[in-house]
Amino acid sequence: MANAVDETGPPAPETLIPSQRARRERIVTAALELLKSGEYDKIQMRDIAEEADVALGTVYRYFTSKEHLFAAVLVVWSTSLNQRVQRRPLQGETPVERLEDLMGRVLNAFDRFPQFLRLIIVLETTPDPYARELHAEFSALTGGTFLEPLESLHPDDARDVMDVVKAVLWSSLRSWSQGTISMAQARRRISRVIELIFSPPPIMSPS
Repeated sequence: MANAVDETGPPAPETLIPSQRARRERIVTAALELLKSGEYDKIQMRDIAEEADVALGTVYRYFTSKEHLFAAVLVVWSTSLNQRVQRRPLQGETPVERLEDLMGRVLNAFDRFPQFLRLIIVLETTPDPYARELHAEFSALTGGTFLEPLESLHPDDARDVMDVVKAVLWSSLRSWSQGTISMAQARRRISRVIELIFSPPPIMSPS
């Protein structure tokens, strides 16, 4: 069968010779481009093979499943977000302003490509161990990017702030993807939680 996987698993990218690595990258790029213009559940592995100009068996040589391949796509996509942040540094003089800028860019990305959010949701429950490994890499890359605006804070505080902001971000994005809130409402939620985190504690009224 075309999708049979060797018991030893797919080769790790760092073990590939340059021509093999280039072929693997071409497959990932083809999948990324197809996802930009379509939906994950509509894309077939044969479509990706044709786009990358490789045999279908070649795709399965590097990826155990469709989920494994698209987890690699997410890694590339999150890496590109980090690179864009490095090329165009976050705007603002304070952690609040820089965090607001970053969250705005993240929301813009999902607003432009909502299918990437749907892919993330699919991969959160994937049974493929190789896809799970890459999904964990995607989460780590994203977490590193999200900590960028908070580098002036104590590392423990920065991680705690990011945990809260990420929780509200993903919750808001899920609600948006389900059509229960608008993107404008999602943006307001994120801005409000950032405001609350960095505001002084409320003054209690005298009893």
